[in-house]
Amino acid sequence: MPQPSVNKDLLIEVLTKQNDNLEQLTQAQGEQLNNYREHAESYKTLLQKMSEQESVQNNLIESLSKEVGSLREANEDLTEFTNKQAHSSIY
Repeated sequence: MPQPSVNKDLLIEVLTKQNDNLEQLTQAQGEQLNNYREHAESYKTLLQKMSEQESVQNNLIESLSKEVGSLREANEDLTEFTNKQAHSSIY
């Protein structure tokens, strides 16, 4: 049985074109992977900064809560003093 005839030049050209396409695809996927890595690093940095801001905000809230507590105590003391002054001036 005779072997089918293959045009070797055409076969080489087709295989070369397929190889070029695979190389381009591999390069594009590599670039995409690098972009994903850059995005991941950016998000990591952003998350760290947000965590730092949260810590600062928590410290500020704690400080403000203490200040509010002190002001309430001072207000109570002032109210008590005012009541004593009013009561003593009545008698």
